Amino acid sequence: MGCDEPAPDPTVRIGSSVEPLRHGEIDEGSTVWITYGLQGGYHIWGSLQAQHIDPDDVRMQFDLFTDGEQIGGADYRDDLRRGPDGPYEYGGVTVFIYDDVAVDGLDGRTVEMTLRLTDGAGRLAEDRIAVRARCCE
Repeated sequence: MGCDEPAPDPTVRIGSSVEPLRHGEIDEGSTVWITYGLQGGYHIWGSLQAQHIDPDDVRMQFDLFTDGEQIGGADYRDDLRRGPDGPYEYGGVTVFIYDDVAVDGLDGRTVEMTLRLTDGAGRLAEDRIAVRARCCE
């Protein structure tokens, strides 16, 4: 890339992984498990894979929706690391379901997971995916 060429736009892809710092591929309509956490709440595991982004001090804003209503989310800051295939990866993100949401009522329903990824320079990448929730692990 020459000095006068603009940097490519950052990209991000949502996934689901319990493995810290690793992305887990999921496709539109994939099944994801609602998991009971150690502190008594429920969550869906999130992950991401990103390219063309400064990997230091990245803000990751995940949100969960059903029928347009927000039912959960997570907001983290951390550094991303290179994955084995080249792009940056991050996994093991607990995307919390709000305490007032009846998780058994989510079983088999479509949940939309969204992600806003912002690096230290303010560059933004976004993604969304609709998955099928299964209750409960």
